[in-house]
Amino acid sequence: MNAVHLGAVAAIVPGVVSCWDGAGPWTAPPAVAHREAAIDVQKHLAGVRHRYFNDTSRFSVAAARSCVGQRPQLAWHALDGTRRGVVVGTTVADYTVRDRLDREVIANGAASINAVFAPNVSSNIASAHVSIDQQARAFTTTLTSPFLAGLESLAVGVLSLRANQADSVLAIAAEAALPPGDSTVITPGAVCVCLQRRPSTSGRAIVDIHAGYHAAGAESRLPHSALKFLDAALNSPRAAPGFVVIRDRSAHGKHTADAWLREASSNGRHATANESALDDAGAVAPLLAAMPSFTGDNPVVLLAIYRGRYVAFSIAQSI
Repeated sequence: MNAVHLGAVAAIVPGVVSCWDGAGPWTAPPAVAHREAAIDVQKHLAGVRHRYFNDTSRFSVAAARSCVGQRPQLAWHALDGTRRGVVVGTTVADYTVRDRLDREVIANGAASINAVFAPNVSSNIASAHVSIDQQARAFTTTLTSPFLAGLESLAVGVLSLRANQADSVLAIAAEAALPPGDSTVITPGAVCVCLQRRPSTSGRAIVDIHAGYHAAGAESRLPHSALKFLDAALNSPRAAPGFVVIRDRSAHGKHTADAWLREASSNGRHATANESALDDAGAVAPLLAAMPSFTGDNPVVLLAIYRGRYVAFSIAQSI
């Protein structure tokens, strides 16, 4: 089991533009209070012809540039493109563009659609633009799921580095603002995390990950694989970790969090979770809420939950 190291983090969301590489504490506040604010990405897109990008692509490229730019210490810069990977996690994906196309066809007919917008009707378009801009040719992929997609992109990045599919990966959560009339709560913008196989100057590492599903029901137990992950995280030779839970507001999500806490407090252990329940359905807000766990000084078990689905990280200082 090889640790994967955090090189740098950048967030570009309404009211928040922040970068972290270990030189100081993560200072960005949650973006909830600023969700309706404009996002200015122009200074991060100098030289990029982004006029016809969709917003998910624009935010992703800007966050990736902010993350790796002006940081020569990152392994990313010393690598050939064939050892660089990109993973984008999103809930909205190309929904806003498709909604715009649908409305145009309904109002003016199919003849009003042109090739300028057609390439944007793909959930993979944002990751493709990042890989082109950053010359990342190891792999490029997109994950689409509610709430967890950003944290799942980190998990896939960790797995790909462990499998030697790349030496550094940009894991990105990105969302476009929803079209008018859609009341679903989604924070637009992007958060980019640079992962690498070699130790970084940030001093933080993802020691282990686990993802799975917890059956509905207040008394349902976790699967054996989750218990194995939890036992390894809580009984490591490092200092006892804190326990952080970021979840949706569903009853199923609450039951899943409770099941983890019951197991974490069994066998003479006692675990108290710092628990946050979010109204946001997108991928950006949960990853942004997780940043203090990834960038802090103490060991942490971070658990992100959407209903019965979960992804867990064991995070600690690099050894």
